[in-house]
Amino acid sequence: MVVTALLMVTIGMLMPFRWRMSMATVWNQLASVHFLRWFCGIRVEISGVENIPTQRPFMVISNHQSEWETYYLGRLLRPVCMVIKKELLDIPIFGWAMRAARHIAVDRSLRHASIDQIITKGKQRIEKGCNVLIFPEATRMPAGQIKKYSRTAAKLAVETGVPLIPVVHDAGSCWSNRGEIRPGTIQLCIGPAIETAGRSADEIAAQAERWSVENFNEIIT
Repeated sequence: MVVTALLMVTIGMLMPFRWRMSMATVWNQLASVHFLRWFCGIRVEISGVENIPTQRPFMVISNHQSEWETYYLGRLLRPVCMVIKKELLDIPIFGWAMRAARHIAVDRSLRHASIDQIITKGKQRIEKGCNVLIFPEATRMPAGQIKKYSRTAAKLAVETGVPLIPVVHDAGSCWSNRGEIRPGTIQLCIGPAIETAGRSADEIAAQAERWSVENFNEIIT
């Protein structure tokens, strides 16, 4: 990870953004797929890859259970900017790489200000052709649990006119929110794009959350 971060903030800064993100997320692929399979006996099953738009930027929401989904989705959805807590930027080397990746850092203690910041910076990222990923639960949940989603992602999708892609997984069963790792199979499901033109943020958010809860309950049973 340190090597990748150093490459990101040195050689990577001379590259076009998309190339930089492809180089930076090689570690994501190794950590979230290969190393877990080779050393921990964890495999990944994914469905719905065909639902990922290829010709335009999009918003993504995902439930949050561990570090695994940040690695895996960071590679799968590249170039993607995530909404992260600002404290991560203070970590030497790693924080520099997070800045170079244009992630959206917010102060979660300032709720209304952080929402405004997500909307403002999210629009800028989408205008530049970058996808945006939000974990609407805002915290890692224990395996088998899903928390009510915030509506910030839906609001940003509506204001920018991009589709919203819901994603659910059960990574917590193999890599818990406490960092415990055990063998097994992680299931990840990508939902159909929810078009936002002419619809309200509340309507979009309700549809996305309904799909997420229904499919989450299916993969954990």
